[in-house]
Amino acid sequence: MKDIMVKEEGSFCPFCGENFGSSDGVKQHLCEKEKEAFTDKDLEKMNTPSERSANYAENYKAEHGTNRFTVNVPLEEFDNNQLEIDIGEEIHHLISVGPYAFTLRINRLGNYFGIDINSTDNLISAPSVDPVAFKKKHGMAFSDLSDKSKYDIAAAAIEKSKIQYHKGNHDFEPEKGIPSYEKKLVQDLAEIEYEILAKSRKEGCLGQTPEGREEAKNLIDNKLKELQEKIKSDITDFEPSPDGKQIVERFLAKEDYKYHTGKG
Repeated sequence: MKDIMVKEEGSFCPFCGENFGSSDGVKQHLCEKEKEAFTDKDLEKMNTPSERSANYAENYKAEHGTNRFTVNVPLEEFDNNQLEIDIGEEIHHLISVGPYAFTLRINRLGNYFGIDINSTDNLISAPSVDPVAFKKKHGMAFSDLSDKSKYDIAAAAIEKSKIQYHKGNHDFEPEKGIPSYEKKLVQDLAEIEYEILAKSRKEGCLGQTPEGREEAKNLIDNKLKELQEKIKSDITDFEPSPDGKQIVERFLAKEDYKYHTGKG
């Protein structure tokens, strides 16, 4: 990613999209109207791909506390007896790190403007089965349960928390024609990127003046916050659709889509 960011994308101005042949060419372009507008340090920061931090979950829990609970679910592997299931939590990035990093120009601008993809504002707690606690309590690996039992546990966790269930990555497509969580994110981020490019091509490169950079920063800040709120509204206050039709745009797991549309 670092090589792609510097050697390939680094030759393009992230504000106006023009190709200046190298990172140095981009620096000269951005300093055209102000001699010291961009420094080598700014370019290094801009062209460093964002990564998931090692302590984002701990930071979130330190600020918001932990969210663990139990649900009682009859499971066919246990003669349909009610079992008390421990539900833990996964701390989820609203704007996932992968799609953000791979939407290269948004990532570069975010880096330059000091946007932290691992900040607690971009995180949310989502329920998820604690497999260690499950095996310790019930003597069976959670992975050995049937799909029906796994869904029943997920549905119970969603019903109790009113938050989408978290499981694995988010690159599945609920159905043909419905983009995955991560693909939808790339589309959303690309729209923000295009807005910056369109303004630069119409008004002159926003990166060349203090006023333009401030405009770009405010636009990105506001658009990312709007996107975070949209995603949060999909994940929280999560309930079945009254008529079985999809209402929310994004799903963290197949279980969420099935619960929402009644296809479980």
